[in-house]
Amino acid sequence: MSPLLKNSIILLSAKRKMLQEMGERLETLVVGSSHGDFGFDPKYCPGSFNLCCRSQDLKHSYFLYKQMTETVGSIKTLVIFYSVFPLETSSNAVPARRISASR
Repeated sequence: MSPLLKNSIILLSAKRKMLQEMGERLETLVVGSSHGDFGFDPKYCPGSFNLCCRSQDLKHSYFLYKQMTETVGSIKTLVIFYSVFPLETSSNAVPARRISASR
C-alpha cells in the first residue's frame, strides 16, 4: 500500500469518527475539493463539519450532501467549495478544449 493511500484511509477514518461524534449538532455541511479541505476550518464555525477532500467533484459532493441530509436531519446550511479543474479530471468529464488565439 502506498503511503499516500495509507494516509488517505487514516484521514477518512478520522473524519468518519468525528462526524459520528458530532451527531445532531451538525448544522452546516461543507463539501468540495481540497481548497475547501484546507481553506475551511470548522472551529471558526460552530456546528459545522468539513467533508471536503482532494479532487472531489460536484457529483460526489452532491451524493455526500444527499447521504448526510438523509441520515442527519439537522443540516441547515450547505457550503460548496468548487474548483474548475475537477471537471477535467472526473470520470465523467467532458474533454478539455484547447483555446487558440489565432483562427
